Amino acid sequence: MNKELSRKFTVLSFISMILVVILHANNMVINLSSGNIIVPKGYNSFIQDFFTQGIARIAVPLFFIISGYLYFLNIKGTFSEFKNKISKRIKTILIPYLFWSCWGLVFYSILQSLPMAQNFFTNGLIKDMPLEEILKIFLFNPLPFQLWFLRDLMILVVFSPLLFFAIKYLRGLAILLAFIPWISGYFYGFINTDSLLFFMSGGYLAIFDKLVMFDGKKYAYLLFSLWILLVIINSIFLFQGISIFDFWMSVLNKSTLLVGIIAIWTIYDKLHSKINIATINPIINFSFFLYAFHEPVLTITKKSLFFILGNSQHVSFSVYILAPILTIVLSLSVGFLSKKYIPKIYYLATGGR
Repeated sequence: MNKELSRKFTVLSFISMILVVILHANNMVINLSSGNIIVPKGYNSFIQDFFTQGIARIAVPLFFIISGYLYFLNIKGTFSEFKNKISKRIKTILIPYLFWSCWGLVFYSILQSLPMAQNFFTNGLIKDMPLEEILKIFLFNPLPFQLWFLRDLMILVVFSPLLFFAIKYLRGLAILLAFIPWISGYFYGFINTDSLLFFMSGGYLAIFDKLVMFDGKKYAYLLFSLWILLVIINSIFLFQGISIFDFWMSVLNKSTLLVGIIAIWTIYDKLHSKINIATINPIINFSFFLYAFHEPVLTITKKSLFFILGNSQHVSFSVYILAPILTIVLSLSVGFLSKKYIPKIYYLATGGR
């Protein structure tokens, strides 16, 4: 992989990580054990839908495309290649997954022991759960819910030999077979259709060297404008409660997503010369830590701010701005201090990143 493409992946991954925090910042409904806080619609709900249900949705597919591309890049399909890649992913994916899942259980247990914080939890106390339920949470449904990405990624890695040969011999048909369940809203039961489709798409681009050949700079502004227009239309539908057939609403959402992925890819090509990666490099190095640490910190921050400031549309909008900023600053600070003072634990938690 050439240096420029590697740099592009680094910048887009960092942008996607910020978008993931925004994705989780939505606060139109806040769940408390005493009852839910439901914020009435207004300018605030439109803005939150625009960013959370629109712009930020491209983050996860981009992560899977990049992950699939890097995994299948230069692979020939030999047994030793897959053995080495799977072994490496145990260190970079599985161990961090288990570490942060354990962290979530410990963090929640500590918070649940504080009387003032118990109203923030709606699924019962961990100390009252049977061991079987705790193990199920630890292994399959972590309390830091963003870890589903690592869980799905590890499953895809395990099945990567099958995916490789499906892509190599079926080519575009393999992507189509993954696309149909995704566009129709089908759920496999053990992995998300988004994960499979975009990981395979990244693999397709790597195996057939399609990414380097793609140049859409001349369409960048057109694609970006189309993406923003689609996001606005989608946000208006959500705001007005306009109900078209569920399938077609899903098609609109996913079409917006696909256009957005291509738009952000091409707009980077148009503007990359203006991006000074050196100025953000220290922050980029903590992208994975931000991903793993930001939840449940963000959720607790949102609920705490509502508890302090009250409940209104203006408060909700303020929390939507403040909570992500506070969470990002805290996450990066903890990441920096952890890397400096407990480097071995930091190394384990981030898979050596």
